Amino acid sequence: MVGEIRNVDGFADFGTAPTFAEVAAAANTLPVVYLAPSDAGGCALVVRNRGARSVTLPLLTIDATRARVRDYFAAYERFRESVGKPDERETTRRWHHALDELTRWLWDSVVEPLLPAVRGTPDLCLVPCGPLVPLPVHAAWKPDPARPTGRVYFADLFAVSYVPNARSLAATRHAARRRPPQRLLAVGDVDPGDPGAPSMRAEATAAAAAFPSKTVLLGDEATPRALEARIAAADILHLCCHGRADLTQPLRSHLRLAGASRLSVADILRMRMPTRLAVLSACETFLSGAELPDEMVGLPSALLQAGTAGVIASMWLVDGALSVALTTRFYRMFAGGSRPPAVALQAAQRWVRDTTNAEKEQAWQAALDKGEDWLPPATGSYLLSTVEFEDPVERRYAAPHHWASFSFTGG
Repeated sequence: MVGEIRNVDGFADFGTAPTFAEVAAAANTLPVVYLAPSDAGGCALVVRNRGARSVTLPLLTIDATRARVRDYFAAYERFRESVGKPDERETTRRWHHALDELTRWLWDSVVEPLLPAVRGTPDLCLVPCGPLVPLPVHAAWKPDPARPTGRVYFADLFAVSYVPNARSLAATRHAARRRPPQRLLAVGDVDPGDPGAPSMRAEATAAAAAFPSKTVLLGDEATPRALEARIAAADILHLCCHGRADLTQPLRSHLRLAGASRLSVADILRMRMPTRLAVLSACETFLSGAELPDEMVGLPSALLQAGTAGVIASMWLVDGALSVALTTRFYRMFAGGSRPPAVALQAAQRWVRDTTNAEKEQAWQAALDKGEDWLPPATGSYLLSTVEFEDPVERRYAAPHHWASFSFTGG
């Protein structure tokens, strides 16, 4: 069977270990950092400038990591199952606390000892191993009173990308060079009876405004068959819909499209989707299986396998208003291809996190008054409504469960 797979064009190296030359070649423009816990303490292998440096991570033991992952996902599972129930407020509070605890621990156990080895570069690529795979390392933090939120995050210091391995990074970079971001396919499950429909419509409208060539499929048009028929002509795929991760059977993780139809991981693995970027603006689209996290089976890895060069996906349940604010800002930073997706996402996350409600309102209103192309009136009106009754000096999206919800995978 393995021999047959290796006879398929492009799969000659299937199942073989990469050479250091391959890893070093993938790290020729930014550091590639492997992160691995172990019994006696973890290790980071930093590959950059065709050399490698090992960094000891004493706190990153396998037992400590598994305990943190177990506690975090237990809190998250209780939260996701309580949505719409009487205990939702309390389980939400506990999940937010668990996320804060996890990301604070990630700074001490991973980021702090790693920093001396990666200074001097604006971006880097992480290859998490074992139980680290589903964790938001980009949201690791420590207190910093000089910052607007009182914290400095790993994502403040670097534009962070995630990849399953160095070969994936090399393949996605190659794919990215072949598909400059010019043509958009936006697909949204906009059911008029869905409370999330206004945010999905506003988001699809903002995505479409960023590209001169676009196809927008909303409501009944947003079927898996229609997506598959049009994907070959698109450079950017934007999906705004509902998503669900199946942590025990990750091939069943899916996006919900028109008429409750589903686009699952298994479906994507049977398709060709050679786009520059897929933006999965739906809940839990980053999450992979919990049983075998090393396998990293999920929507991002399936899209990479299907030929997509990069994927923006969510690590948990996300707020619709945050998604509109973040993706609108992202496309303003990314349109035209002047910034790589990870850099544009970093800039967008910092803006939605650090600006006050009044600053957001002023920016959106000014763009509407000037008729700026990046903010269509329908999207601008929606965004203004989200801060209309908020305290003007507060930062609505300052907490990591808001701004850090999306991450970038690929090249």
